[in-house]
Amino acid sequence: MHLHINHTTYFKYMTSFLGASIAIVETSNIIDHQLHLKFPLVEVALIGLFATFILGLFITYRNQKTPERIKEKIKNKFEKWETTQSIKFKLNTTELLNAKLFPELLSENNFEKFIEISKQNNSDGNSINKLMPILNVLLLVVFLGAGIFFYVKLGKASNTIEKELPEFLQLIKEGKSGAAYYAGKKILDNDPNNKVVVDALKTITSTVDLITITPNVDVYLQLSEADNKWEYIGKTPINKTSLPNGTVKLKFVDVKKNEFIVTAGTYFISTGENIFELPATMPDTTSMALVIGGKTNIFLAGLDSRPAARFSPFLIDKNEVTNQDYKKFVDADGYKNASFWNLPTLVNGKPFNFDLAQKLFVDKTGFAGPAAWSNGAYPDGKANFPVSGISWYEADAYAKFMKKSLPSVHQWAKAATPSKSGSICPVSNFSKSETKEVPYSKIKSGYGLSDVAGNVREWCANATKDDLSEKAILGGGYDDDPYTFNDYYGQDAFSRSNSNGVRLVQDLTNNNQPLYAEVIKKPFRDFLKIPKISKEVFEIYKRQYDYEAGPLDIKILKTDNSDPDYTYELIEYNAAYNNERMSGVLFKPKNAKGKIATIIYFPGSGDIHRSEIEKVTIGQMPKTFIKLGYAFFYPIYKGTINRKDALKSDYAEKTDLYKDHVIMWGKDMKRSIDVIESRSDLDASNLLYFGVSWGGEMANIMIPIEPRIKRAVLLVAGLEFEEAKPEVEAASYTPFIKVPILMLNGKYDYFFPSETSQKPMFELIGTNKNDKYWYLHESSHTVPLDEFTKKVKIFLDKYSTIKK
Repeated sequence: MHLHINHTTYFKYMTSFLGASIAIVETSNIIDHQLHLKFPLVEVALIGLFATFILGLFITYRNQKTPERIKEKIKNKFEKWETTQSIKFKLNTTELLNAKLFPELLSENNFEKFIEISKQNNSDGNSINKLMPILNVLLLVVFLGAGIFFYVKLGKASNTIEKELPEFLQLIKEGKSGAAYYAGKKILDNDPNNKVVVDALKTITSTVDLITITPNVDVYLQLSEADNKWEYIGKTPINKTSLPNGTVKLKFVDVKKNEFIVTAGTYFISTGENIFELPATMPDTTSMALVIGGKTNIFLAGLDSRPAARFSPFLIDKNEVTNQDYKKFVDADGYKNASFWNLPTLVNGKPFNFDLAQKLFVDKTGFAGPAAWSNGAYPDGKANFPVSGISWYEADAYAKFMKKSLPSVHQWAKAATPSKSGSICPVSNFSKSETKEVPYSKIKSGYGLSDVAGNVREWCANATKDDLSEKAILGGGYDDDPYTFNDYYGQDAFSRSNSNGVRLVQDLTNNNQPLYAEVIKKPFRDFLKIPKISKEVFEIYKRQYDYEAGPLDIKILKTDNSDPDYTYELIEYNAAYNNERMSGVLFKPKNAKGKIATIIYFPGSGDIHRSEIEKVTIGQMPKTFIKLGYAFFYPIYKGTINRKDALKSDYAEKTDLYKDHVIMWGKDMKRSIDVIESRSDLDASNLLYFGVSWGGEMANIMIPIEPRIKRAVLLVAGLEFEEAKPEVEAASYTPFIKVPILMLNGKYDYFFPSETSQKPMFELIGTNKNDKYWYLHESSHTVPLDEFTKKVKIFLDKYSTIKK
């Protein structure tokens, strides 16, 4: 006996089962992927779900095929129709076909009429009923496809939880922001709403705009030179894209498919150095590196506070000028050709001319040439060694002979990338013995320059004194110390030291001429020789930070418990001046018991350039304190984040604007400590000050004005070369620091040089010598996380209670 299949039954079954399956899968997804809780055997569960579907499909088939059940269904409908004569009890198409197989089902005379009415009323639904088998097949395909999709998706989610997410967080912990950026992006490709990854990426990235003078240029990002991977960002102008913090490489590809690569700091891109000028054509870069045009600060200690300067594209020698290069100038009688020489008319008040210069610029034997040569020639075997023993005038004359120029300080600092000092300096020639054959250094600058640190100092075009008698000479020589790479130096233009050499530039436009003529004076200050202030004067200065302690009127604006390590509270309260309200963010360790020891924080200068308080979070080093059981209070200081005003920089100035802000910062910190003291869950009795970079420099003032601070940890701190008004001069306050203090610094710091900034600050600190510590690491403006954690734990263990 042949029976017609009831496709409607299948349709109902499969739609119901598909809905239930999706609900089960998504529930497991929430447990495993969103809540980050382990959901075991999820793959087995999916296989079980599929087996249940097949079983249910088979049972549905068996049940709808039973003849007795079909008979019963037709009989029930007929009896209801016979009683009511209502067409709503009509048979569907499948039932009509099956009814013909059971003529003995009913004997009533009106059964045929019932069949006819059902046929008439099913005529409009025939097309739908004919499509029902097709719909069932499509639904079966959808179900199987969904099963495969969720199986793969949950497999990826499991891989994310067990492998990718821990690896991503470990990379952040190790300070490998580039690798962490790629790892985080990879996770988000599969799970765009992963809150842990999204929040963690905020701590290692900044939002920037990228603009080129000529628009419609493709831009790519490289974070790891090792794998040569370039990530496509977009076509200029690019608005609101995220770049990892630190130094990155950008590749610009113009409409002619020329590729131009620039090394840039994300911080500086985010603060205005985001407009790039490409060369009109691709130059020859065999022996010279290309630096595309843009805007740059002089990234050398004491000069980084100067306004950024615009520059156009230029080429710069990849290697220092060698003896054999310079020999061409000597052999061409360059020393006798007055057109190459730009000499002063007076030296030490006495007339000077070209004839006198020829007698002065001779080698050891009296022949024309560098002071390190003999008989008009360089030493045997030293052809590829850097030329040395030349004055600024000789370097300048050689540049003219080569139809090139001495670099401006801006150009040299841009191409040398002092921000890479932590990797460059340790492998450079600071041997104290002799120069080395070029290229010597194993680590190149961000633009591919060798030996920018050590080997020989390199003359620059700019004078360091108004009388032009002294010229900038940068990078340090073999007989200098490594920290000189980050310092700004000048020498008498006639100096022919054995470690004085040269590297040349070639401009691709005429727009850079103003950069060469600028007099850039040395900003150096000997902090140990600054006149000290008396205790009476200090007490007068300290009163500037006093205020009447009015009500705090604390309001908790937001709380968040999603982070596994801490709870987050955004707090608003009354500031100590101008009837203003200010904010602070409290990060409290989870599962802490009793009153929690607390840290008052002063951040780096990046907060001056940020604007969204919702994005305030803490990095891995502050998290170290959280994991050690400390609460972390992050005040929003005047002029930063959502309290922005006319302040544009953290650098000291002899202005009322800067002085007033220092005083407000002091009051902001003290007012935030008031908030800490008002909380029953926080312990301020052994308060710790933690300052990073700008916060480390401001510690010189913040710690001595606040007696409630009992100890301090300073990361990459130092004294600024810029001067302030006497009443807020940081170095004047430093001797009044009396608490146990830990300073953690990089040996090659490009903001706070170790010898001229960090060391004087440490020596000026008035703390007992047995309670102050200064650790130097082989790094630049940072310290490795593991070293930081180890030193901080030792310090906190020793000073866990207040000394009586």
